[in-house]
Amino acid sequence: MRINSAFLGATTRPHEVEAEMDTRKRAASILSLVLYFLAFNAHAAPQKAPETRAVKAGEFLVDPPTLINLGFEWAISGDDNRNAKVDVS
Repeated sequence: MRINSAFLGATTRPHEVEAEMDTRKRAASILSLVLYFLAFNAHAAPQKAPETRAVKAGEFLVDPPTLINLGFEWAISGDDNRNAKVDVS
């Protein structure tokens, strides 16, 4: 039994189908190689050391005390992301 390709809406011939499948296989192979090399290069790339910036302490001001509170103001430069910590002892 032979199926009429015009009835199914297909206008391709068998050799065109094979050529299209070959093209898809080549594209899949090339894509696989590209992804493999990208993954390998991303893993093999040297890791950069975390960037450290020096934080410099500036002027230390003492506000007038009250019976309940002491107030201090300490100017700090070099803390662009505002996450520096100070240990007071």
